[in-house]
This record gives sequence, C-alpha cells and structure tokens, in this order.
Amino acid sequence: MRLILRAALLAAAVLTCVPASAQMPALCGNPVDIAQRLASEYGETVTARGIAASGSLVTVYSNAATQTWTVLVARPGGPACVVATGEGWEQIEYTAPADPS
Repeated sequence: MRLILRAALLAAAVLTCVPASAQMPALCGNPVDIAQRLASEYGETVTARGIAASGSLVTVYSNAATQTWTVLVARPGGPACVVATGEGWEQIEYTAPADPS
C-alpha cells in the first residue's frame, strides 16, 4: 500500500511541475461530485490516499476489474482536480522486508 501511495504522490508531484502550456486542461470540481462520477461511470473506488508536502490531499481511485485508474488532487481551500487517468492498474500489496536481526 505504501508503494502505491508513493507512486501516486510522485505522479502528482511530477504533473504539477510540468509547464502549464504542456498540461491538458484539468477536470476540477467538488471532490464528492467527482468521486460519485468516477464510481458511477467507471466503477472506481478509493484505492490509496495521502497528504502531499504541499498539503494537498492526493487520492487514487481504481477499478480492479477494468484496470482503470484516476488520480485526484484536492488543494487546501480549493477545488479537487483530476491530474491523471489511465488503464492497466495493478494492485500490489506492500510486504515489509524481513527484519535482519
């Protein structure tokens, strides 16, 4: 789970560093409305969630059956925006390394 969250946070950080002219228009709005739309249209539910260094809430939605995924970033005091979507989502369970001692 930590691996997935780190990947999502890295993706959000990279996407926010891309020059505005290279970015596609973001879909922004109320996070509850966006979550309901992701559930009804794509069957996606929350897979991972974390707070970025900027204070933004980064949420990953996915659908294991169709392998679609969406990354949503909600900035403090602002709207939530879809920053990435895709296919081929693979849920990987995090296994902590064995304690060598």
